Amino acid sequence: MNSFCSRAIAYVQVVEAGVIKSSEHSSADTLGACIQDLGNGLGIAYLVEDNNGYVFIKEQHLRAERWTLATLHQSAMSNLKQRIDRTFGLHDSAPLYGVFADMRFVASSMLLDDLWDSELSSCVNNGFIIAIPRRDALAFCDSQSEAGIALLKEVISRDLSHHSELISTSLYRRQNRRWVEIKTDIEELKVLELEVAKFQAWAIDRAESFREICKEHKQIDLSYELESVRWTDEYINYLRKLGNDDLIGTLWQLIGCFLGECLRRNLGGKWIKHYGSPGIRLENGNIAFPWTKVVKQFQNEPDSGDSILGFYTMNLAMNPRSLSKTAQRLLSIYEAHPDYSIFIPTTTDGELQWAKVKQIEDGWVSLDDNCASKFAVNVKVSSQLHGVQSFYVCNSYGELKEAEGISDILAASLPFGVHRQFVPANIIKTSLAVSELVNGVKFLNISFARSKFTQDGETRYVIVLRNISKEKIRVLRFGSYTLQDKLWKLKSATGNFSSDFQFREKYGGRAEWLEPEEQVSYSGNTEEPVVLWAYHCETEGGDKFIAGKILREVPVEELASPK
Repeated sequence: MNSFCSRAIAYVQVVEAGVIKSSEHSSADTLGACIQDLGNGLGIAYLVEDNNGYVFIKEQHLRAERWTLATLHQSAMSNLKQRIDRTFGLHDSAPLYGVFADMRFVASSMLLDDLWDSELSSCVNNGFIIAIPRRDALAFCDSQSEAGIALLKEVISRDLSHHSELISTSLYRRQNRRWVEIKTDIEELKVLELEVAKFQAWAIDRAESFREICKEHKQIDLSYELESVRWTDEYINYLRKLGNDDLIGTLWQLIGCFLGECLRRNLGGKWIKHYGSPGIRLENGNIAFPWTKVVKQFQNEPDSGDSILGFYTMNLAMNPRSLSKTAQRLLSIYEAHPDYSIFIPTTTDGELQWAKVKQIEDGWVSLDDNCASKFAVNVKVSSQLHGVQSFYVCNSYGELKEAEGISDILAASLPFGVHRQFVPANIIKTSLAVSELVNGVKFLNISFARSKFTQDGETRYVIVLRNISKEKIRVLRFGSYTLQDKLWKLKSATGNFSSDFQFREKYGGRAEWLEPEEQVSYSGNTEEPVVLWAYHCETEGGDKFIAGKILREVPVEELASPK
């Protein structure tokens, strides 16, 4: 029969002055526990599983069985290896990797030299750096990967908010078969997160300022799409030839923020400061520096290759974005039925129109600029495929073959011959009754507050969403509503809701699903009379619900159920 000490398993814990510091175990449980100090803020304790849970090996256990600490350590390390070997798995999401194993001992797998020296050595070229925020979590990357290290810090930051049983907020770099601690103070992380949010809000405001200047002085309404980047590229060359240093000094930062927003909105990501340089950390971890590219184009000749248009298109090509189900369906119809006519909504002078798709190539949708079809208008627009939320398809006889994402606002703008073929039940309504929000309070908590951060005297607001259910949930679409004729009606220039992609883009979600207790937020200027935000969601189990919040109370008598 195995002795008590022979059942011990090596277990990583935070150690301070020779004492285990644990939020999971009481001081009575850890007092007198045998420890091997690793010299990096961590130590190896030794756990034995019994009927009442786990017990730390203490000096009295060694004396009772006449074991030495060296013998205990050798046996416990062998037991740890067996436990990890039975359950080990690797999640490859380069540049970040995650270890899966027996949940209590995942972090302790950092102690197994053979695992790092042999089995995982092919994952990195420059050595390992790891994060062990919890006993059941270990993530690692190449020690020279800036993107990977940034993601490790995000893992720590996320766990600070959602878990109480923390091990360490530090990173650890492997050197000569030892782990060297790299401190990342918890308060510094919180302050950094706040500063990033403030900087992003400032950058977005600067991008909007550039659009307003161009609209007022150049009579052009810029969007955050390719054609607007193309125009801005030409505008930079014009300003450079003009040689007005004062004007360039006023505009270059605004242009840099506009270019960055074009990247962020089309590829996903967030604004950061990387060693003081403004940049966009894209969803895949890569960092793009739009300010730097704007400065280079102002400084260098056009044939030098420094072009924001080239910079933008290169980033789109190198960082392809996954497609929504709607965009995937549109692409499959385009490829399978070249004889069909496909139409998507666009906006001309503030008016919704339907335009015919001319070509879909390399993630871009080109619209017919000389369309003779009675179903379309003459427009010249291109947009990214992943942004398409609505379309309809007709055969050569004008018969409706398929449609997706058609709201009642969009339906009202359809050609008569198409509109009459629609089944009303397939049209998405854009009006809302407050009673429809009742079920959502069980799943999503929505809070709204005035931000302490202001820009140019404008008040900003923060909307915070927290998953209070025990299931994963995802936002399918969302939008803001205003009260019109006693009805809550969607306020949208595009005639449709914002998509799930746009939700993650605005609210900073890193994944499709919100985990239980996960929280995301959006900071923006909501001075307009937008009084209700609503989020159409579903749980992982398939239950659908709407969660919403009235941001400015209105008299009860003004409320009515939609017809």
